[in-house]
Amino acid sequence: MREIKFRAWDKEEKSLITGDDNQGSIFGEEGGYFDLREEPNRYELMQFTGLKDKNGKEIYEGDILNLPKTSYHLSFKVEVVFQDGSFVGDSFLAKDLGELASKSEIIGNIYENPELLK
Repeated sequence: MREIKFRAWDKEEKSLITGDDNQGSIFGEEGGYFDLREEPNRYELMQFTGLKDKNGKEIYEGDILNLPKTSYHLSFKVEVVFQDGSFVGDSFLAKDLGELASKSEIIGNIYENPELLK
């Protein structure tokens, strides 16, 4: 079973908050406590996919992956999104993302590095 955890993008501070999720709250790794229920429009939540990239980094929604070259496509970048009950990489099926995740590399996320998808 997949571990359920989140991180959040703070729209005001323009910073990524990671740490333990506890029923709508995130306890930041550097000590801060963020109650997402008090200011729900301030934060963008990103859920852990249960997958890791080739470097062992956890893949979250909003991450941008550099997918490896395979027999049916050249290497390229995709955004990880939650769609129809599955985590997918843009137009990739969840099955394909799962198969390619361990060969891919996280190169950024849509909040800190939107230029990577252009």
